[in-house]
Amino acid sequence: MAKSVPNATVGIPVPADLKDYEKLAVYFGVKGFAPDYAQEDRLEYELSGLTTATVSGKEYWAFSADELPPQSADADYDLYFTLVDDVGKEGDFSPVISIPFDVAVPEQLGQPIVLS
Repeated sequence: MAKSVPNATVGIPVPADLKDYEKLAVYFGVKGFAPDYAQEDRLEYELSGLTTATVSGKEYWAFSADELPPQSADADYDLYFTLVDDVGKEGDFSPVISIPFDVAVPEQLGQPIVLS
């Protein structure tokens, strides 16, 4: 089976009051999974390093899904987000968002041969 990669940028609303939050945590899994604070499939980003985008006057952190690992299954990924404070505590999970994978894969190569 071919390897597929995600092809979306997700906007996470920037809260008006960031308090002591330092990081954004991204929990991911195949569509339908339930996030767990102890799961290994997660990424963390310093808030100060995130890029933002403004849509209809509202500011969003822009998360590029190309940082997620590729997969061999033909399924979408579900993403959940949380904020992490300066001592590692996390808030509740955001609502889920599903992102598609680019399933148009390159052409399969033909049979290799021995040249010498």
